[in-house]
Amino acid sequence: MSIVYAGGTVDVSVHEKNHDGTLTELHRASGGPLGGTNVDDNYIAWLTTMFREDAIKRLKSEVMRDYFDLLREFEIKKRSVLPETKNDHF
Repeated sequence: MSIVYAGGTVDVSVHEKNHDGTLTELHRASGGPLGGTNVDDNYIAWLTTMFREDAIKRLKSEVMRDYFDLLREFEIKKRSVLPETKNDHF
């Protein structure tokens, strides 16, 4: 089994080692749009609907530090959510 981290997802594939040293792929790598970068993109899209696209563009271009602080705080919140978390919001 090999695990590859790419683009915010974890893709898992399963290989079998043959007697001649070659590999046979038993299951292809699978993932989906469920990784962290997809969550980030959806968060920005949600912010854009809340504050309008021009406001998000201005924030990103005029006060980039605050824009990155916003993304960093969101990343911290994402990592703090656990399966047993029973909260409607972070």
